[in-house]
Amino acid sequence: FSLCFKLRDKIEIENDDIVYCGLALFLLTSDADVMNELRGVRIQDENLSKILELAMRKLRKGDISEEIAVLEEREKRKEMMLLLELLKRA
Repeated sequence: FSLCFKLRDKIEIENDDIVYCGLALFLLTSDADVMNELRGVRIQDENLSKILELAMRKLRKGDISEEIAVLEEREKRKEMMLLLELLKRA
């Protein structure tokens, strides 16, 4: 993640791909440095942006169960469903 994040301006990697990988890494490791890096990245995918927002709220001990349920109904992509599952377990 850190290598891709540092090189994202030099190589053609979509910001959403970086955010997806970083968010998965954060949810698996709870590494606050990863979340700090993700805060400044522009996200194009609306649901990915919402998942990142929910992860930040959960980090502050907020209740996100209703929002997760709504996203699970709306989202059909396997990779996003994986992030939602990681978010529920974090």
